[in-house]
Amino acid sequence: GNTGMVGGSVPVFDEVILSTALMNQVISFHDVSESPFYVLVETSGSSAGHDAEKLTNVLEQVLNSGLVTDGTMATDQ
Repeated sequence: GNTGMVGGSVPVFDEVILSTALMNQVISFHDVSESPFYVLVETSGSSAGHDAEKLTNVLEQVLNSGLVTDGTMATDQ
C-alpha cells in the first residue's frame, strides 16, 4: 500500500502519508543541536496554500501540546 503504482501515495481527505525510506543514510546531527529527534516534512499536494495551512495547524497543535519544543516552516522552495 501507499505506493505510486496505484495512487496509494496520494492522501485522501485529511490523511498524511510519511515515507522514511530515503532517510536510511543519516549518520548524525550537529553536536550543538533543535533535541534528540528532528522531522523534515515535504508536501506535494495539489494546492501549496492548502498544504501550508494544514501544516501550520499541525505545527501549532503539537507546539501547544508540548509534544514538540520548536518548529518552523520554510517561506520559499
